[in-house]
Amino acid sequence: MEKYQSDILKAIIYFYKEEKQYNLLLLSNRSLKEQIIANDWIVDTFLTATERSYIYKKGRMVERIGARIAAKFSYLKFNPNADFQLLSIVNDNNDVPFLVDKNTRLNRFLVSLTHTENYSGAMIMKE
Repeated sequence: MEKYQSDILKAIIYFYKEEKQYNLLLLSNRSLKEQIIANDWIVDTFLTATERSYIYKKGRMVERIGARIAAKFSYLKFNPNADFQLLSIVNDNNDVPFLVDKNTRLNRFLVSLTHTENYSGAMIMKE
């Protein structure tokens, strides 16, 4: 993970739990919003065009951005070389999120996203 990514994560992390089969990460939306304002490149760096389009259509942008960033950082435990621009969190027709890496759906991983006014989070579980 590049240093700027690590610094951003340290600034926004609220809670982190790592286990053998899963990774759980919760972010502070207030801190995330401050980081987005201070570093306008964050959204373009961490999210794909498809993710940005989905978020802009759905609203509650900071919360949805946070949940997807949390999911991507959580996935890094299982694949430390993952490229954020090749990794996407996509929703199926039932609005259930799943991981796509280099245009391939990662069926071995379950994705759970959550977001409230104050916190965003994700859990990635390896089946």
